[in-house]
Amino acid sequence: MFVSMFSMLLACGEKQEDTAVETETGEDTTAETESEVDETWLYEVGVSTLAGSGELVSTDGIGEQSSFAEPKALRLRSDGVLVVADSASGNIRLVSPDGTVQTLDLVGDVPVAPSGLAVTDNAIFVSDYEQHCILKIEGTVSSVFSGVCGEKGYQNGATALFENPRGLAINGEGKLLVADAGNNAIRSIGLTGEVTTIAGTAEKFVISSEGPALEANVYIPFGLAIHPDGDLFFSGFDHCIRRLHNGSLENVAGLCLNYGNTGTDDGGSIDARFDTPMDIAFTPDGRLLIADGFNDRIRVLSADLTTVSTLTGQEAGFQDGSLDEALFNIPRSVTVDDNGVIFVADSVNNRIRVIVEGAE
Repeated sequence: MFVSMFSMLLACGEKQEDTAVETETGEDTTAETESEVDETWLYEVGVSTLAGSGELVSTDGIGEQSSFAEPKALRLRSDGVLVVADSASGNIRLVSPDGTVQTLDLVGDVPVAPSGLAVTDNAIFVSDYEQHCILKIEGTVSSVFSGVCGEKGYQNGATALFENPRGLAINGEGKLLVADAGNNAIRSIGLTGEVTTIAGTAEKFVISSEGPALEANVYIPFGLAIHPDGDLFFSGFDHCIRRLHNGSLENVAGLCLNYGNTGTDDGGSIDARFDTPMDIAFTPDGRLLIADGFNDRIRVLSADLTTVSTLTGQEAGFQDGSLDEALFNIPRSVTVDDNGVIFVADSVNNRIRVIVEGAE
């Protein structure tokens, strides 16, 4: 607790630097550069539960009096409030620093199976992997931002189509990037709503490959994160971490294959092994946090991209405590604030967890 405060695979999947973001109307929603988080809320060193009782139901409340229904994504707003995609209920939840959970009472085109999130000061963007579209929430009004809800496919342009979209991120140009898992591609939604493909061939049943971004293969991408230098990093069901760098796709950590490449090995980045890394986020000091879903661990790629280590987690379970003691059950999403406090959507445990590094 806080102190003072392609089918079966697809069905199972930091504060993000959402800077210089503009809406399709041209409105500047540049995030504040200074943290607005109430610094009076301090969390224990190690792993603790911020909210959730563990029961598979969507209930508002404070701390463990609240409950979640398979939280699959979370992102942090500049005011310190966590936005959580409660996938099994379709709800979008807000979690305050003191653990108070509130469900947004949405009207309009609402999510059915929210899977990815990106946030600005004025809007929440949601990927819906069952409806195959991207939604935008302003206040409590939800509307279709891109794609056609209920229709899957692969099409660029103003009338784009997606298939099982997952992770979202906003780059330095204000474009919304989409891990289009079912199409094996990374898509970009421009300020005018125009959709383009920036990585992947959109071919089915491929093996990941390196090379020019639109010639190399992407395999079921899930998590997206923008490096401070502007490179796009992503994770996926090829059990590795990759990046889009200078127009080419490069393997960064793990063995990028569709089979026979899972494991828990730490060490040199290419020698390390993962099992379905579902989300990633950069820390303030440049390390990459990895929600290593089916390994039930939170892993870390060093800032120089050379080494992978396990921060916390081991076998599946639930336990708070020290980094060595804590247990998770398919952590699906990870985000971090400006102070390095890490928040995890612990999906099968139906809880929001907090990780604080330091002497224990």
